[in-house]
Amino acid sequence: MPKESFRGRIVLVGAAAVGINDTFRTPFGSAPLPGVERMANVIDTALHGDFISRPDALPAAEMAAVLAVALTIGLIGAFLPTWSVVATWSAGLALWLAVAQLALGRGLWLSVASPLITLGLGMMTALAWRIVVVDREERQVRSAFRRYLAPSLVAELAAHPERLRLGGETREMTVLFCDIRNFTTLSESITEQNLVRLLNGLFTPLVDVILNHHGTVDKFIGDCVMAFWNAPLDDPDHARHACQAASAMLAAAARVAARRSREGSTLPPIAVGIGLNTGPCCVGNLGSEQRFDYSVVGDAVNVASRMEGQTKTYGVSLVAADPTRMASPDLPWLVLDEVLVKGRTTPVRTHTLWSGPRETLALLDSLHRGILAALAEDRPADGLRLLAEARAAARGDLIATHAILATKLERLEQPLRLITSSSP
Repeated sequence: MPKESFRGRIVLVGAAAVGINDTFRTPFGSAPLPGVERMANVIDTALHGDFISRPDALPAAEMAAVLAVALTIGLIGAFLPTWSVVATWSAGLALWLAVAQLALGRGLWLSVASPLITLGLGMMTALAWRIVVVDREERQVRSAFRRYLAPSLVAELAAHPERLRLGGETREMTVLFCDIRNFTTLSESITEQNLVRLLNGLFTPLVDVILNHHGTVDKFIGDCVMAFWNAPLDDPDHARHACQAASAMLAAAARVAARRSREGSTLPPIAVGIGLNTGPCCVGNLGSEQRFDYSVVGDAVNVASRMEGQTKTYGVSLVAADPTRMASPDLPWLVLDEVLVKGRTTPVRTHTLWSGPRETLALLDSLHRGILAALAEDRPADGLRLLAEARAAARGDLIATHAILATKLERLEQPLRLITSSSP
């Protein structure tokens, strides 16, 4: 080439073959750049003064942006789930890298290493705060209630721990006691190990029913399980849920008994009795500083326990006090009697859930109420007449209940007979 071709020009001579060592990567593309071409770019930038710039105000803007992102991560870590901290940091990191890349393409240099290190430290601080402070309360709630509540309720309570007021509070609740019938006979018939297996095999489906109906398992008392509704989470329909759970528990116990019968068990059939009551109770962490349980106490609890005992007396599987019936009036309730339970001076009207035909329920309930009115008004003859009709309508059911009502009516009638026989 003639010399004039190079006058006033800068000429670079170098290799540009693929695979040679004189290649370099740049921020502007994925393909390696030959060294001679990189040098040409450097010279061209110098000649035209087209340098990458970094304005004096840029470091302050970077610091403000980093602080804003770090503050966002901290707030999210304080109020949202733990995964959101990592998600926010990842989104901030990706956004910063994308902006830096776009700025570099337009000749503006943004810092990368320092902001990312700062954001990483901010994320670790937020995570540490979350794990040590925020999640600790959630872990405590989960640890305290995972054996008492259904997993869905535990998750809801852990997400909103402010809804839990520990230390004791008074609220309207429904309490359930479920006891195994003939437990003494069962325990005498098998070894202790088999007895434990029997209890576990029965309690497991019963507890599943309680948890599935929004109940809280309070404790196991020998062969009895105690549960309550409307704590620690609010349940406006607690009486209905408790009654539905009681019916499902009776069905679950019947299935266990049927399975044992098919397996050839020689033990007496398994059956349970359930007592229910609704009323004000004190619920919270009860016990000592060394050991405590989330439990419930109050007169309503005592009455619920007495109701369970009445199932044996009246020959029914479920007995509920009048407040439970009043709190769930549309269930198939059948009035039984008025009983004076231990520790109370006023009688309690008792009910059971009727599983027979609906038309029979209406007739029996009306007759039973008439019998109780006759007892209250000293009209034994009317009561005995109604009792005869009730026995005919029951068709062999409620034998023990009707026997108790008959005894009460006959005691009222006895003084009248004495007066009649001694009169002139």
